[in-house]
Amino acid sequence: MSQPLTMLNSNDMPVWYRRVCHNHNRRAFWHDYTSRSYYMITVNIKADAPRLSQINGDTLKQFVNLSDAGRCVTEAISSIKQKYRQCTITNRVIMPDHVHFIIFVKSTLPQGLGAVVSFFKLKAANACTGKGLIHTPSQLFEQGFNDRIVIRSGQLDTLKRYVKDNPRRLLIRRANPDYFFREQVIELGGHRWGAIGNTDLLHQAPFATVHFSSRLSEFEWSDRCDTYNSCLAKEGTLVSPFIHKNEAAFLRRAFTDGGNVIKLDFNQYSPRRKPGGDLFELCADGRALILFPPPEIENFNISRSHCRLYNEVAARIAAELNNKRGG
Repeated sequence: MSQPLTMLNSNDMPVWYRRVCHNHNRRAFWHDYTSRSYYMITVNIKADAPRLSQINGDTLKQFVNLSDAGRCVTEAISSIKQKYRQCTITNRVIMPDHVHFIIFVKSTLPQGLGAVVSFFKLKAANACTGKGLIHTPSQLFEQGFNDRIVIRSGQLDTLKRYVKDNPRRLLIRRANPDYFFREQVIELGGHRWGAIGNTDLLHQAPFATVHFSSRLSEFEWSDRCDTYNSCLAKEGTLVSPFIHKNEAAFLRRAFTDGGNVIKLDFNQYSPRRKPGGDLFELCADGRALILFPPPEIENFNISRSHCRLYNEVAARIAAELNNKRGG
């Protein structure tokens, strides 16, 4: 019988275990935030703050209608390049409850990026206060901000597409709320999981575990691929963490060929976190269920042993679901 997953048992951690407290507003310790770089900045507004915009339209064409608060935020973003000549804003989107903008730091800043974002937040909050939209500047934004640093080829284009696509993604979630439904905890494969996506996929048999190993011969891997393709052809469901590139290729194939996936994710999903890329589109079509550690489980550093154990549990889940079908 398989042993319990180490990362899903917070009372029985190995001696080398070090708890990781994920903070999406934490800065990258290895990066100089005064240096020339591209960044995508995300700032959230408080739950009781006035909405910044209203998103209308459909999945083909979207319209962002700014509120008075949204116009204050837009003007504050534009004022960044006047205060900091080293900065240029290349892309932006004002969503109802958060803001994304991409900033290009062309030359060394006198202060870190945090000072730039603080200037923007204070400028917007003061403008909203002056218009009577909020009582005090502290009522508009949540503390801190999130940054994504462009460090590799193609990443900037990906971030630009993400910013542009935000209104469409919101309308998709509104149109398909059941496909982005969050289960607090479900029991599966002998473990407790948080879940987001279409839980009806737990009944979408047959189930096949996608797992690549370097120990497999070319013939053995080809034989497994035939099994996975057969599962997709039967409108079944692939189960995997989809870690290795050969496994991720079947996640992509499910996206393009109309297949279903149950993905085991190492990272917890906060209320604001959404699936990205192909997973988002699969969720929008009701073709994905994402399992992740439930809230009470401590975060962990991902190691080779964690990947191996996740693959073992994926196989256990597929077997359990196939057995239920047979029973």
